[in-house]
Amino acid sequence: FASTQHLNSPALVEFVGDEMATLRANVVSTHTHHPGAAVEPIFATGTLVTGQARSTGDGWRFTLLSFRVVWLTGSPPRAADASVDDTVALR
Repeated sequence: FASTQHLNSPALVEFVGDEMATLRANVVSTHTHHPGAAVEPIFATGTLVTGQARSTGDGWRFTLLSFRVVWLTGSPPRAADASVDDTVALR
């Protein structure tokens, strides 16, 4: 993408006892295609993020993290349009 912007709500965290918590947040992501792309200039999504975390001896750790696209508008990039700059590695 030529540019992106991600706006999120604060996470709503609910504790379940002393060692477990759930979370929920919303994200609106706006992506601008590179000039000359054969698609609409803007691709946007609304995403619901949910998760669970457990307290450990090393602090809180996620046990589940889920992203569900609730709505979208525009065209996502095609695989042929992807470049190394568009790739995000999760570690």
